[in-house]
Amino acid sequence: MTSKKAEPKSKTIRVGSVSITAYPWQHPSGAAYWRFAYQDRAGKRKFITRADRAELIDLARNKAREIHNGNFDLTILSDEQARLCRAFLELNPTWQHIATLRETASAHSITVAAALTCFHETKNANRGLSGRNTTTLRKNLNVFSATHGERILSGLTKSDIDQWLVSLKKTNGDPLAPRTRLNFRRSLVTFFLWAQKSGYVPPGETAAALSEKPIVEDKEPLTLTPKEYKTMLEAVSQQYAPWLILGGFMGFRHEELYPEAGSRKPGLTWEDFQWKEGLVIVPKAVSKTRRRIVPIPEAVITWLNHHGHKLANLTGRCCTGKPPAKTSHKIESETKRLGNLIGGWRPNCLRDSFISYRAAQIGLGQTAMEAGNSESEAKKSYLHAMSEADATAFFDLRP
Repeated sequence: MTSKKAEPKSKTIRVGSVSITAYPWQHPSGAAYWRFAYQDRAGKRKFITRADRAELIDLARNKAREIHNGNFDLTILSDEQARLCRAFLELNPTWQHIATLRETASAHSITVAAALTCFHETKNANRGLSGRNTTTLRKNLNVFSATHGERILSGLTKSDIDQWLVSLKKTNGDPLAPRTRLNFRRSLVTFFLWAQKSGYVPPGETAAALSEKPIVEDKEPLTLTPKEYKTMLEAVSQQYAPWLILGGFMGFRHEELYPEAGSRKPGLTWEDFQWKEGLVIVPKAVSKTRRRIVPIPEAVITWLNHHGHKLANLTGRCCTGKPPAKTSHKIESETKRLGNLIGGWRPNCLRDSFISYRAAQIGLGQTAMEAGNSESEAKKSYLHAMSEADATAFFDLRP
């Protein structure tokens, strides 16, 4: 009596929680094979088939180990990677911990150019009425991106920032002035702080904040003497008379009278003037900082009338047309024309003069409120000590 041949048995291989079964399988042609099934990362069912049972079992064991290890062969880890894995596993992490770690690692690998795109979009969406700040940030940071755009943001160091700031040149090849380099550094500090809050830069002081701050010497305010101011008041064109009068006698900022192109700031209007009360109420939308009240000196009314601007007829924007520093059709700007009468135009001389002379009359604290500054900023940037007699001579100027 002959014995019946034993049927080939299936075999299950287990690695951790992963089980794979190798089983006999017959090809439609009648040939006998061994096969096992598994799911790939996308969840699709896959098969591996071999004629040799032992070979297939080895393949099934390797596949089970691969799936258990997250489709990653841990045998290829370096010693340092193995140490990191052991340290991480000792923390008994959850999948949420792993997801957070992946997000953090991804954030820290963002390039300067990619981060700047997000930064500019955020700043532009949340900008105020004036676009001056966002325009300056974009201009300065685009220069930085031209050099470091492909660098990983979190990998930049203090030394990288220092070297970049020192390397900045004018178009003629000369080094930038310290104040200009300071402005570039301020833009970088703002960008890095935003990047840190966004998770792109690790906690702690950023590379930009640690960089060396260019030393800028305070400049003496460029005030006008009463004689110089009267010379310009007599010579100014009718169109630009409101700018010269309001800037010198009341200290309005240039951008409050001539908002920058693209700005949503409305600019000061004659409707903001309360002539009977002798006050101008500067709306917050016009002012750089906050709503403020500025007294109207008698000299303002006198000089406006002198140049044909009658109070009863004043309406709309105080200053219209192109800004006084702009040239057109080869005609020199108003600032240059007037500056030629006193030895050259001095930037910010109108506001410097107002704060310096007004402070001699009523004190710096009240003057700073009228000018829309903090007292410390007014003292640092605008104040040129004047006597009370000088101030009287300035505000008593008449045609």
